[in-house]
Amino acid sequence: MKIEVCVGSHCTMLGADYIINSIEDLKDTILEEMELPEDFTLNVSMVKCMKHCKKVGNVVPVVVI
Repeated sequence: MKIEVCVGSHCTMLGADYIINSIEDLKDTILEEMELPEDFTLNVSMVKCMKHCKKVGNVVPVVVI
């Protein structure tokens, strides 16, 4: 599973760093407590700017799963 979090200036000002921390905590919990296939991976990446806030409007911070 791949999760991308926008860390552009607008998203960062409105809490992207809190979301990243929460996802990292969730990642540890999922991998420790759930019965998942051995090949399951959870990749969290930070993306400079997805430009969703300019296309869609006031939708920040942006997270894509």
